[in-house]
Amino acid sequence: MLAILCKTGDEDATIRKILDKLSVLPLKEREGYIRKLLYLSDLRKLYPKVKMEVSKMPITIDLRESDIFKEGVVEGKQEGLLEGKREGLFEGIEGMLELKYGSAGLELMNMVRIMPTVDELEEFKNLIKKTGLVDELRGFLGKNR
Repeated sequence: MLAILCKTGDEDATIRKILDKLSVLPLKEREGYIRKLLYLSDLRKLYPKVKMEVSKMPITIDLRESDIFKEGVVEGKQEGLLEGKREGLFEGIEGMLELKYGSAGLELMNMVRIMPTVDELEEFKNLIKKTGLVDELRGFLGKNR
């Protein structure tokens, strides 16, 4: 299995040889080694090739159980939650600006939409509650660019 970490002239052949040797192992043991091979292959950016070869094998292995896959799913969920929070803040801020300042407040939304962090958006939302003048909000947005 460590051969996956070595530079070879034919990576595909190396992958096939490793998988051929693993194919004779009992199912549970084979699955464990294949998962380890997938981890190691990612170190050399060969994960897609190994995954493709594994999928051709006449065995069933649930790649969703792979930590690499799980990590990607968790990261994707976190990114989605963060983006959802940003969108919710945009909507809330837009509503607050419209109610409190009318069209003058809504003119600030282009500047608000380019704010990079949720923390800045939260800070701006709290400023809307405290301030009475659109110019104060403009000043905040101007200094944060």
